[in-house]
Amino acid sequence: MIKWTNVYFEYLKNKLQITNSISLKITHGQIANELGIAREVISRVLKKLESEKKIEQTTNGIILHSGD
Repeated sequence: MIKWTNVYFEYLKNKLQITNSISLKITHGQIANELGIAREVISRVLKKLESEKKIEQTTNGIILHSGD
């Protein structure tokens, strides 16, 4: 079974590599549009990733903490 939080985390890691930045300045809506899913789903997944301490959502963007 696919763990979607891992899929979306990999998406965020790839976006950061492309932008060569420490934070990703993108809205939940922009992520949802790129992935073709509802914004609400992205918001829930990002909240879960944040609770797992894999990301931090700030006013300056999304910061990744771990590759695990």
